[in-house]
Amino acid sequence: MTARKRHLSSRRGLTLFFIMWSTYFLSAQQSIVQTLGENEEYFISSFEILEDKNSVWNIKQVSAPEFASKFQLHQGKKSSIAGNDNTASAYWIKITLNDASPRHKSWLLEAYDFKIDSLSIFLPDSTGQYSELKTGDNFTFNNKTFQHKNLEFLLPDFKSQTLVCYLRVKSDDSIRFIFVARSFERFVNYALGEYYFFGIFYGILIIIILLNSFLFFTLKDFTYIFYVFYVISLAVYLLVDSGLAFQYLWPNIPSINNYTRPFAALCVVITAMLYAKSFLVPRLTSPRIRIILYTVIAIRVGIFLVRLIFDRASLMDPQLDVMALLIAYLAGIYGWYIGFKPARFYVLAFSFVFIGFLVTSLNNLGIIQTSSIVVVYALNFAVVLEVITLSLALADRMNTFKRDKELEQREKINQLIKNESLQQEIIVQLKENEALKDKVNQELEAKVKERTLELEAANEEIRRMNEVLHADNIKLESNVKDLSKARVMQKIVSFEEFQNIYSDENSCLEFLSNMKWAKGYRCEKCQNTNYSNGPIPYSRRCSKCSYIESATANTLFYRLKFPIVKAFYMVFLISNRTEITADELSEKLSLRRQTCWAFKRKVLEAMEQKKRPKADPDGWSYLVLGHIEDKPTKKSKIE
Repeated sequence: MTARKRHLSSRRGLTLFFIMWSTYFLSAQQSIVQTLGENEEYFISSFEILEDKNSVWNIKQVSAPEFASKFQLHQGKKSSIAGNDNTASAYWIKITLNDASPRHKSWLLEAYDFKIDSLSIFLPDSTGQYSELKTGDNFTFNNKTFQHKNLEFLLPDFKSQTLVCYLRVKSDDSIRFIFVARSFERFVNYALGEYYFFGIFYGILIIIILLNSFLFFTLKDFTYIFYVFYVISLAVYLLVDSGLAFQYLWPNIPSINNYTRPFAALCVVITAMLYAKSFLVPRLTSPRIRIILYTVIAIRVGIFLVRLIFDRASLMDPQLDVMALLIAYLAGIYGWYIGFKPARFYVLAFSFVFIGFLVTSLNNLGIIQTSSIVVVYALNFAVVLEVITLSLALADRMNTFKRDKELEQREKINQLIKNESLQQEIIVQLKENEALKDKVNQELEAKVKERTLELEAANEEIRRMNEVLHADNIKLESNVKDLSKARVMQKIVSFEEFQNIYSDENSCLEFLSNMKWAKGYRCEKCQNTNYSNGPIPYSRRCSKCSYIESATANTLFYRLKFPIVKAFYMVFLISNRTEITADELSEKLSLRRQTCWAFKRKVLEAMEQKKRPKADPDGWSYLVLGHIEDKPTKKSKIE
């Protein structure tokens, strides 16, 4: 008996297990499957997204069959990458993978955007239950699965099977959902090459910083120290932007991650403006360049402080920073244009940065989809070329200044020799000029006084004429408006012309209100004549019984199901052409034929019930009032 119970229990368990896994694989088959084959790396181009606006759902709810229809399929295109369009929401991402590789591989799932505040992955176990792993900018660096700057998760073995995993993404900053599946071997090789590259890159920047610091202390030229600060700002920004600063500088202080990147970008803009001012302005004759560069610094710092206080989520603004650097770039082009030759290296250096920023942006947008270090770190390569080129610019600038100084000294010597022979002539000429200047000044003062009197008289005449013209314009505008309205009411016009008089719902309601209560307000319930404005436009509330009557109540337009402007035009057309068909009305007003037919019948009935008064100015407004067939049968606060 005991053996039989165990046998039945075992069968029930197997049945339950089979049902759970059948449901799991059925949901997997209904999803878009990303197949992993012979390659070592695959961009996840197709997945499903679900927005959790209140950030309250859990994995049990999201993985339930009834939630499957709520997911939206995203099939990756090079021109569009999904992201957290609403930073207040959490996003659930469902990825379905199939391991069809010919040999056994260990796979990792990596998120390219490492600036995600909170990233959780839910992986199924053998019982169909999901276990959670968390990481992100809100957690310490040691919380990551791998001690790598990006966010990676080791996937379970699913050789020749389909794996459905869920990711929950929550971030206060705008991010992109870019995921890649890599084999473990590919990840190790890629990470090693990546960190070797970083070592070489920052080694070059350190050499540049030390060399130019030495030149500053030797030459006492502040341009070199501004250049050193600019290179340091670039290095710090790229450390933060690549995630290395979080890994090596503050791994246990994740709370500052959302502030270091915008602050580093601000430092880049400030030091770039100061370097541009020191490098270019001594040779630029226009003081406006200096004012513009200082203004850019003041505006950028002001925007940063305002957002730091009121809107911290928008602290990082790459477009604004690029625009600021573009101003420094244009200043260099201007310096080159006016003949300052070292500016050509300056322009070339900033051109490298803009090209690097463009390639990085295209890669982030998915237009260029590759994990090549040259593309992924195009901005780093551009910065290396920039700092080397700017060093050449400084050397060329120093040589240019040296040549110009020698040339200036020779010119001064020659000029001094000439000045000695011309000194006496100049003294005589100055005396003659002084006498002539006094005479001319006296004549000019007399002419200025005369001209001033003429201008004052002319200004007074112009002021008087302007007042007359202003009064005529006011009168003319009133006449034109009256003529336009009269023209619309006296002939068949198009709907567009009709809208010149009745342009929107408010103008129609205002017209109805003025007609209904032209002789004064009287409550439909208690006959009271005192009222106040109601809760809806142009309605009136009885001050005695609080009954609210809308402008459309007791008119042709009561309980109207389509725009009232079109209804006005339809009454206008039917009153002038009773033979107009419902098809014509439908075509003119883009309404359903049945709607036009029903409203036309309503207008014709009103025309049969009423006779057109002799004093009616437009030939159709007499139809809109007193139509009581459609009054509500139930008591309501608002008619």
